[in-house]
Amino acid sequence: MTQNTVLTQPPATAANGEAESITAIAQEYHDGSEALDTTVQATGADTYARYLEWRNVPLQE
Repeated sequence: MTQNTVLTQPPATAANGEAESITAIAQEYHDGSEALDTTVQATGADTYARYLEWRNVPLQE
């Protein structure tokens, strides 16, 4: 089984007019089993919680 995963994003334009191009990432799996999605997407809350821990601010549950 061959599974191809391609993630693409259109070029983003910076505020000063410069264009950033984002390269497409392609991964191929040829092992015959289901491919595991190891993509980690942090939410804003996760990122902020890590920032507070880095600043040694106690988190409230």
